[in-house]
Amino acid sequence: MLTLPQDDRLRSISAEIKTAKGRIKEIFQKKVVQESGDSERIQYFLHALRVYQADFSTQLREWGQLSQEVDVRLDRNSDVGSLTANLLAGHR
Repeated sequence: MLTLPQDDRLRSISAEIKTAKGRIKEIFQKKVVQESGDSERIQYFLHALRVYQADFSTQLREWGQLSQEVDVRLDRNSDVGSLTANLLAGHR
C-alpha cells in the first residue's frame, strides 16, 4: 500500500492525539482532580479527542482503529445515537 506524505502527517497527528488521551486518562484515574466541574471538563476533552481520532482513522482508512474506538464507547454504555452523530458531524 502506497502512503502519501499527507498520510504520514495524519498518522503523526493521530499518534499525538492517542498520547494526549492517554495522559489525560492517567490524570483522571489518579483522582488528582477533585472538582466535579473539572472532571466534567476532562470528559469533554476526552470526548473531543475521540471524535478527532475517529475522523483521522476514517481519513486514513484505519477501520480497525475506528472499530476499536467505537467498541470502547459502546462498552461504556454510551448513547449510540450521540456517537453516530458525532462521528458523522465531521463528514458534512
